[in-house]
Amino acid sequence: ANPEFSIDADADNYAELNATVGIAGGVWQDLIFPFAGLNGDQIEVEIGVGGGLADFSLLGGLTLESFNGATANGDGISLSEPINIALVPGTTDRYKITFDAGADFDRVRVKFQALASALTNIRIYGARLRYGMPAVSGNIIEPGATATIELNPIGAGDSIEWFANVEGGTAIATGLTYTTPALNVNTTYYIEITRDGLTDSVRYPITVGINFPPTEGARERVYACSQDNLAIGGVENPELAVDGDPSTHSTFTILKIGAFYQRLSFEDCAVKPAAGDAMHIKLGTESGLLEVLGFVGIQAVRNGVLVGDVVPLVNLVSVLNGPEQIEVVFTPSINGTPIEYDGVQITKLSLDSFQTPLHIYEAYFYQPATGPVDVNQPVDVLWGTGGDIASTANFVRDVNNAFDGDDTTFAHLRANLAVLSEGVHITALYPTLSVEGDGVRVLLQREEGGIIDASLLSQNIRIRTFDNNDENSVLTLDPELIQLSLFPGTTDVYELIYP
Repeated sequence: ANPEFSIDADADNYAELNATVGIAGGVWQDLIFPFAGLNGDQIEVEIGVGGGLADFSLLGGLTLESFNGATANGDGISLSEPINIALVPGTTDRYKITFDAGADFDRVRVKFQALASALTNIRIYGARLRYGMPAVSGNIIEPGATATIELNPIGAGDSIEWFANVEGGTAIATGLTYTTPALNVNTTYYIEITRDGLTDSVRYPITVGINFPPTEGARERVYACSQDNLAIGGVENPELAVDGDPSTHSTFTILKIGAFYQRLSFEDCAVKPAAGDAMHIKLGTESGLLEVLGFVGIQAVRNGVLVGDVVPLVNLVSVLNGPEQIEVVFTPSINGTPIEYDGVQITKLSLDSFQTPLHIYEAYFYQPATGPVDVNQPVDVLWGTGGDIASTANFVRDVNNAFDGDDTTFAHLRANLAVLSEGVHITALYPTLSVEGDGVRVLLQREEGGIIDASLLSQNIRIRTFDNNDENSVLTLDPELIQLSLFPGTTDVYELIYP
């Protein structure tokens, strides 16, 4: 209905595709651009469903594909799989879908087949051609050096202007290369592409990354500063995943059926990650991550588009079957080669509901510290237990007391002998890496007081060290080697020092 409304000048007008459930083939509309696009350019299509989408899986019958005249390019995407789709700001039922053209094209076909009576029509608001992002090289440098960034554009005749801001301002350079001033922190520039006299006003970010040695001084976190999420009701309190507070979280609800995601972005942040920067995501559940791991996938985002390999969460962590907090760490890449990114998307892949809520606390990467940092003070503390969160068998309580700098306060860990295999733990995340000669110091006390025997301690406590969530080693608590002594001024608090 009203096919001309998808190509008029009114952004709120739309054409409608009306389909009947069970009828093979579906219905489609071709949106023809006024000029041709090139292999590697992006196509954006804005669709609507005429009301808040209760179940994203109902869009599985919608497909998009570019064409060159009557010839299909074979780059079709289906909404039955995780794709680049985002809610249009200020709306509750309009979505922007983005995909890369697989060949030169002059139109995009939007095809719809109704899968259920709950959704039998799709609104098409319009389509947009975006010039593809050029390939980038020369944007990784040593501290204090200048970067000579080189671009290889999609179109041989594409011209480039460089800016310091995502919008507005005066161009700071033109051409396919740009030499920056000396830099000591990751710095983002923006490019505007013009082809055949027509300028794409939406700029692409290019981040220059500083290649610091792993042990170079202290680090600080850079948190994602904006988010979007798909499927109304699927993500509760989404803003808490980008508030810079690792103690608050959004939640993938236990009740929501269907596929949905939350995307945490650095695109509007003052500092952005560079290729090779490890992405950290803090997650948690209330009754055991084992129940959700198989249903969650993680993938990097760049310029609003999913990039790199999809990593199932189950491949990134090993967890306890109880309330748990974890830090997922991965380096966005394609077949092992690091890629540029400016965000991360956590996607619920299964159409079934969760057995337990999944909490998303923050996403962050590390940069060299810009101010004083107490390297002995953790920036966050994780915990986990094999029992229910209110269990008297296995539990972890008052976690932060173990790292508050006060030797008179404590966290309480309890592991019942009957469920000892599940265990309990607390994990401290420090702002910098250790160096050779550093040690581990722990103050311990039995709940009932009294003597702590080194042999008994070595059988029941395990201390492990990690680097970006990769286990380095388990510190062998050999009773003949560990230094265990009463803490001064106490009768039952013991100081364990492991060199």
